[in-house]
Amino acid sequence: MTDNLGLIPETLACRHRRAPDSYSEQFMSHVMTPRNVGILPHPDGFGAPEDGCGDSMEISLVIKDDVITDIAFMTDGCAYTIACGSAVTELASGMQWQQALRINSGDISRELGGLSNDYLHCAELAAATLHLALKDYLESKRAPWKNQYRKR
Repeated sequence: MTDNLGLIPETLACRHRRAPDSYSEQFMSHVMTPRNVGILPHPDGFGAPEDGCGDSMEISLVIKDDVITDIAFMTDGCAYTIACGSAVTELASGMQWQQALRINSGDISRELGGLSNDYLHCAELAAATLHLALKDYLESKRAPWKNQYRKR
């Protein structure tokens, strides 16, 4: 069984989970044309946790005058993780960093037209990665002299 894009639903699923029979238009848009994919060369903040299902994600961001002016993500995860990374960067872009700290897995799920409970961990990974990148930014603001020694 394939959807209207010719994709086999099982190819979109996380490891050991069956994909649903249908996908929202928002979800498919983020999967087929993910936004903000890449690595920023000189980020102000960087986060890279690892999820229990084996997926990893990195988010780098640039903040000017308390506003997230550039943000990018990379992942080795499934289509759900890709969609969640794309969605969280779209949500955070242009926000003040204080507002972006409030983005959670529910916000990401809503941005994607809803995720089943089986895939909420992908949204949780995206939110946690964003929060780590913001935490890194705040730590670098407290001790700016350490920035020249930071590894990226």
